Amino acid sequence: MKKKLSICIPTFNRAEILEGLLHKLIYEMKYLEKEVEICISDNASTDETHNVIKSIIRNHKSISLKYKKNDNNLGFDKNCELALRMGEGQYKWIFSDDDYILDGTLRKILIKLDLDKPDLVFVNYKILLDNKELCSAARSDLIETNTIFKVAKKINLANTMVSSIIYSSDAMSKVDLEKPNGTFWYHFILFYNIIDRMPEARILYYGEPVIVQKGLTIEASRKEKSYEYDGLLDFYVDAYFSLLKRIGEKEIFEKLGIIEYCESLLIRQLTYYRIGNVHQNLRVKLRIIKHTKEFNFSIFDRILAFIILITPRYLLSVALKVRNFF
Repeated sequence: MKKKLSICIPTFNRAEILEGLLHKLIYEMKYLEKEVEICISDNASTDETHNVIKSIIRNHKSISLKYKKNDNNLGFDKNCELALRMGEGQYKWIFSDDDYILDGTLRKILIKLDLDKPDLVFVNYKILLDNKELCSAARSDLIETNTIFKVAKKINLANTMVSSIIYSSDAMSKVDLEKPNGTFWYHFILFYNIIDRMPEARILYYGEPVIVQKGLTIEASRKEKSYEYDGLLDFYVDAYFSLLKRIGEKEIFEKLGIIEYCESLLIRQLTYYRIGNVHQNLRVKLRIIKHTKEFNFSIFDRILAFIILITPRYLLSVALKVRNFF
C-alpha cells in the first residue's frame, strides 16, 4: 500500500544528531507505520552515519526506512533531490537532520493532509538559539488551507527553513526536480517553481509551531552545502545573497509581493549571524556591506545592516528579546 507521507532526510556527517532525530521520528510513527516512511540520502558521510542507520533498521523492523549513500558529496541541493526521489508517499517532507519534531506532530499533520488534501504545506517552527526558543517570521497558531496569494504574507519567507515545506507528489510531478539544483535553496525554490506552474495550488498553512530549528551557528551549517567553498562564512554570505538575487529575478515573487520582504530577510539573517557566529570576521562583514550596495538596497537598510554588523552580540540579543516580547 502506498504511504501517505515520506519523510525525506538529506544528511552529511551528522551521525549523533541524526540518530536522535530518527529515534524521535520512530516514536512519533507508533501506530502510523503503514502511513509513513523515512528516506535518508547520505551525502558520502565519513562518520558513523552508515552504522547508525543500519543499526536502527536492524532494531526497528516494523519501520519503513530507506537508506542510500552517495559515492561522493554532491552538494546539498542534489542531495535534497535524491532524498525526494527515494520517497513513494503521496506527500514528501524534506526534513533537516538537525531539526526536532514536537510530540504529536506527525499525527496532527497526517489528519490535516487527509482532510484538506493540499498541494503544498507550510509547517511553522520555533528557533532554538542559545538554549532559548524564538518565534519564526511566520504568523503563529493560524491553521487554514488557501491559495498562496492568501497566505504568502503570513509565511513571510519563513519557508526558507528546510523542514517547513511538505510537497504533494502530484504537485511535484508538474515540475523539473533538477531545476532548483545549484541554488543553495532547493526546498524553497522547488516550492515556488510549483506555485509558478500551479498559481491556484492549495496551500495548507500550519501556523502552530511544531518543529524546532537548531544549528544556527556557522559551525553547525550544512557542510555539504558549502563543499565548493574554502570557508563556511564565505558560503553563508553568498548563499543568502544568492537567494535574494533569485527572488529578484523570478516573476512569481513579484506577483506575490514577496520582493518587499527581501531586505527584512537580510536584516533578520544578519542579526542571527551576529548573535550565532562566534567569529568576528572583518572580511566577511565588508563583503556583506558591499553586497547591500550591489543589490540596490535602500540607504536606510544599508545603514541598518552596518549598525547590526558593528553592534555587540549581547545588545542584539537584548533587541531580539524586546521585539519578541511585543
